[in-house]
Amino acid sequence: MNKKLRLIFLLCLLFLPTGCLHYVELGELEVVENISIDYQEDTFQIIATLIEKKEEDLTRKIIKGKGSSIEEAMEKIKTKENKKLYIAHLNLLILTPNAVEQQLESILYYFLENSESRNDFSVALAEDITMMENAENTIDLSKKIQIVEEDLGTSKTCYFEDLLKDLLEKKRSYLPFLTKQEEQITVEGIYLLEKEKLIEHLTGEDVILFNFLHNNIHTTSWKGNKVLSNTTTIRYQNQKIKIAIESILTEEKKNYADELKKAIEEMFSTYQAKNIDIFDFAHAIKIGDYAYFKDHQDTYLQEITLQIEINTAANNQGERGIDFHE
Repeated sequence: MNKKLRLIFLLCLLFLPTGCLHYVELGELEVVENISIDYQEDTFQIIATLIEKKEEDLTRKIIKGKGSSIEEAMEKIKTKENKKLYIAHLNLLILTPNAVEQQLESILYYFLENSESRNDFSVALAEDITMMENAENTIDLSKKIQIVEEDLGTSKTCYFEDLLKDLLEKKRSYLPFLTKQEEQITVEGIYLLEKEKLIEHLTGEDVILFNFLHNNIHTTSWKGNKVLSNTTTIRYQNQKIKIAIESILTEEKKNYADELKKAIEEMFSTYQAKNIDIFDFAHAIKIGDYAYFKDHQDTYLQEITLQIEINTAANNQGERGIDFHE
């Protein structure tokens, strides 16, 4: 079975009802919060964070396992109590570059075929899973990614189901990137993933632009302008990508629209030269003119031009009566 057919099969599995966990007493389970997977020298290395509630306190502990397959590595993860691992409450799956580029398909299969696994946990990339050996470092990591996304706009949460759909439909996705600085795990932008290969690491303003063009800005700062909310629409017409951005700022600043427009054009030009559809314009082209896209799948990125309109409004006294203007 080729990779495309295998991914279609994986996508179908998303919509199959999962099996129910055989009745097991709660006291016999180890609840898994995070799972980190590395792949080195034909061996899967797994670090899992387990959570346990004792009265009003929530405690965490780290366990490890190795094996030639994910199944074997998971089976070798044991605690002193030798309880059953329960992954239905998994919050975050963390993968290393080796795991992504060499074993992503088998990892997707493992979680899709596991009857206890849900599909709504988030997925992230980490340069080294040894940073997960300290239980304190793993606390609320998925929430930390979400906070950076919503408060700064410099990362983007990736859910397991969305990752699978992106790889099937677009052959491209992204993963938020975790790194360690001064004993603390931090969120450092996103990595672009194309055909199971990591191709670009975006940080800072590049991630903000990525989120602008994917209509994923909650709040952020752009060149000293505080953006409270934003709506972006993208459509395709006559080989032009027409981008309309409406931003609500804390106060009007004339340079905002010009600088944002210039930055989008420059970033698009940079990745156009690399033949990377960084802003996923293919989606708009398919909707606007599928016949054109079908005949120009390999060349559309070099043929399109951008038409950008940016409107802003100030919201220093609330949203009532806001009038957008350039």
